[in-house]
Amino acid sequence: MYDYLGHLTDAFVFSRVPIHTRSENARTINPAKFYPIDTGLVNAMTFRNSADNGPLLEIMVFMKLRRDGYEVEYVNTKDGYEADFLARDRISGKRRMIQSCWDISDERTFGREVRGMRSAMEELSVSEGEIVTWDDELSVDGNIRAVPVWKWLLA
Repeated sequence: MYDYLGHLTDAFVFSRVPIHTRSENARTINPAKFYPIDTGLVNAMTFRNSADNGPLLEIMVFMKLRRDGYEVEYVNTKDGYEADFLARDRISGKRRMIQSCWDISDERTFGREVRGMRSAMEELSVSEGEIVTWDDELSVDGNIRAVPVWKWLLA
């Protein structure tokens, strides 16, 4: 399976996103995330019986970060939370913490996204974070902001 995914990555069908860690042992134990190079592949190759568009939004965010030249990793914190993207600019070294979530109107979903973001920001000393949503916009304590994907893509 890993060989097959490696071939698809070599053929630019998928992109591999490793976990953020200094330990090479932890990097080999924790599986990488794989993102298709095009959201159309997800629609063409899967049978979807629900309107869960969250994975498509996550792919769009990843592709924008990749297109802008960021090195991208995902984060699992010591507290057991996950942040979707830690993006580091290859030239300036500036780091960005980004979550993607289709809809943050549900309190549990919003709380989960903010907890994961805060935990990763504290652990990695990143001062600001963004939650990319479909159409929600708000600010949380000044250092985390939710932004609609259309606005985020144009920035």
